[in-house]
Amino acid sequence: MTLEAYYNNKLVENGMWHGQAVEVIKLAKTDMPELKDRWNDDISGYPKEFLSVTWFAIKRYALQWIDKNLPSAFYRQMFV
Repeated sequence: MTLEAYYNNKLVENGMWHGQAVEVIKLAKTDMPELKDRWNDDISGYPKEFLSVTWFAIKRYALQWIDKNLPSAFYRQMFV
């Protein structure tokens, strides 16, 4: 599984629809240059700690997207 698919799945597991998760990943991709060439990497090449730390950043982008597009989303609290 790629990093992009992994984070997309985590967003969906926390209540977002797939299309919404794709929008969040697009936002993260434009603002996380350190992952620019890594989104298609397999997660097996990364330690769990890396995945956990970067998940906190992805959650921040999810909150930005929610607050802009769907501020009353029932799943907002999952990303706080």
